[in-house]
Order: sequence, then structure tokens, then C-alpha cells
Amino acid sequence: MSGTLRSPWKWEELIVESAVVGGRTRLDGKARWRRRLDGLKADYEYRIQQLAREEPESPRMGRYARDLRNLSHLRQFALPIVDRLAEWPERATWGEWLDRFGAMARRMRAATAPAGAQDTGGSAADGGDRSRLPWKRRATSSTIG
Repeated sequence: MSGTLRSPWKWEELIVESAVVGGRTRLDGKARWRRRLDGLKADYEYRIQQLAREEPESPRMGRYARDLRNLSHLRQFALPIVDRLAEWPERATWGEWLDRFGAMARRMRAATAPAGAQDTGGSAADGGDRSRLPWKRRATSSTIG
């Protein structure tokens, strides 16, 4: 999957259908994402098997196979993010949150960038130099969470 995101425009439908969002804590959410995506995968596989027995020519088999493929791409992309978020502390300063989100964004950008693309370490808006952001300097002492 390196260098490309497969079918992200279909992921919203899969997220809604699997009802992954929920849980009182991030650890609950992490387990829920896996459990619900596993359940949706099993449902699609069951439907494909049923159709193969009862209606082998059904065009719905292709749709479920496509949904199963899209679900696999969603899992490959989303579960590492969910895992990382679950490991984060309950409380941190704004600066610490920004650093964590920035590092995650850079990893995701690198994982989905076309081959040969280089990460400059910052956003295009700041020219790659995060130290020039005035809110970055001010946001290191306030605690949220």
C-alpha cells in the first residue's frame, strides 16, 4: 500500500456500517475498531459464501468482494493510527499534542507518498520549518485532556 491510498472514498460507508466509533476510553475504542471490522469482514465473507451456493451468477458477489477489498485497505491504514492513539497519555500540553499529531501526520504522509517523494519535516504552509509557527512556541505550556 506504500505510496497510495486505496479506495478511501468508500471508507466512510465501511466505518458507518461497522459502527467502529465508540467506547469510553481510547483502549475501548482500539478493541472496538478491531472487533467491529473483524465482524464486518466475517459478514461479507458469509454473504459471498451464501451467494456462491444459492446465486452463483449474482452481481452482488462482486460488490461484496469489492467491499471486502476496501475493508482490507481501511484496516491497513486505520488500525495503526488507532493503535498509536490508544497509546497516548490521557493528559498532555498543547505542545505535546501538536508534536504527537505532527509526527503521526509525517509518518502517514511518508507511508502514502508516491515513490521518490521526500518529507520536508513540516507543512507546506510553514515552508517545512515548524519552529517558525508562533502558536507552536506559545502552546507548549497549557495542559489539556
